[in-house]
Amino acid sequence: MDQTARPILRFCQRQDNQNKKDDNGMKNAEASDKNSSFITHHSSFKGEAFKAAMLSALVLPGAGQMYNRQWIKGLFLGLLFIVASLAVLIPLTLAAAGYYLALGSDSLDSIEKSLKPIKDMMLSLIVLAVSSVVLYVYSIVDAYAQRMRMEKEAADPPPE
Repeated sequence: MDQTARPILRFCQRQDNQNKKDDNGMKNAEASDKNSSFITHHSSFKGEAFKAAMLSALVLPGAGQMYNRQWIKGLFLGLLFIVASLAVLIPLTLAAAGYYLALGSDSLDSIEKSLKPIKDMMLSLIVLAVSSVVLYVYSIVDAYAQRMRMEKEAADPPPE
């Protein structure tokens, strides 16, 4: 090679290397954009998971499942929670009303009789009350976890 061609060749090689760096920079920028959109998408699902959990916590157990489009599970949890809670609250309310009515009679026997149904049903009332609390907590945790699973599946679709 002659003396004049060498600087031109070096210049072309530098330009080629610079173009490769620019191409890699563009690829990195595109990857960064994809990552940032994934992060934004990912964080919006965390907000959705929180919303599903709060629906179960504040509206009714099972509402978060319905928000996640698990209709049967949500309906089942909601109805089961209502039945268990009412099975506790109705006898307690009736016993409290009977107790206050018996207070007006000034008879200790009538006061004791008004509390006898509660004493007889104490174990079943405790089981139902604990069941209501467990259903409540399960509904919140399950709604959140299910929404997070939905988010993961949306972010990582299965390979074909």
